[in-house]
Amino acid sequence: MDLREAAIAKIQHLPEPLLEEVSDFIDFVTMKHTLAAVPTPGTNLAARWSAWLHDLGTLDIQPSPPTTEYQHHLVEKYR
Repeated sequence: MDLREAAIAKIQHLPEPLLEEVSDFIDFVTMKHTLAAVPTPGTNLAARWSAWLHDLGTLDIQPSPPTTEYQHHLVEKYR
């Protein structure tokens, strides 16, 4: 029996209230390891932001004209 099968066998014998706790712990461990994949400050974040901002600057965005009177008033209010 491998580790996965042994863990599943143990879980199958737990009473219902303890299953909630085990499920919460599994979620915690999963989240902990997912967050570990998030870049740390030493991973040249500045270069990644710079590249993102450069790409953002090359986008050709054409705002659509207001189609309702309400939209027209909003545009005029914030110009």
